[in-house]
Amino acid sequence: MAKRRLTKAQASERFNRIIAVVALVVAILGLCIAFAVVTRNLVINGIAEIQGPEWDIRFTTQSSSATGGAQINSSKVDDRTISYHVIFTAPNQTADTNFGMANNSTVNAEIAAITTIGQNDYSAKHIGYTLEYADSTPITVGDLLIAGASRNARIHLDYSATQAEFLADAGSQVGMTVTIQYAQAP
Repeated sequence: MAKRRLTKAQASERFNRIIAVVALVVAILGLCIAFAVVTRNLVINGIAEIQGPEWDIRFTTQSSSATGGAQINSSKVDDRTISYHVIFTAPNQTADTNFGMANNSTVNAEIAAITTIGQNDYSAKHIGYTLEYADSTPITVGDLLIAGASRNARIHLDYSATQAEFLADAGSQVGMTVTIQYAQAP
């Protein structure tokens, strides 16, 4: 069989059809790619870190004094604790320790609790304590300490035994711990 030759017009029409089919295939592929781009899932992987406010409540400066012959043998203050040792040598003596409470935090703090532990029956009966600010107002739960502020305070011990009770209990040691717990203010 002999090959048939196409006329120029037929060859041009055939070429145009091939171009149209190729253009249609390219258009369909382009639409598929565009659809895939639009409908694919966007996945973001990463780590988020939430830093809380800086919390830094500290006890600062300290001085101690005693009246009536009471002796403060030792006292110590660090960032979180004030400790001292008092010897009462007669009834009706007192001892004071002055300190500061500083809120070096970035948030306001309030006193959430004040607890006392270690008191026995004798100390509960004869040794009283008051916890107050420098202006003599009592320190109470709910008191606010604003961020960056400080307040001066004191703890006052008062030995109120009779002479007979003092003589009967001479040499006794009494321990007491007062804890001031701060929490973030609402």
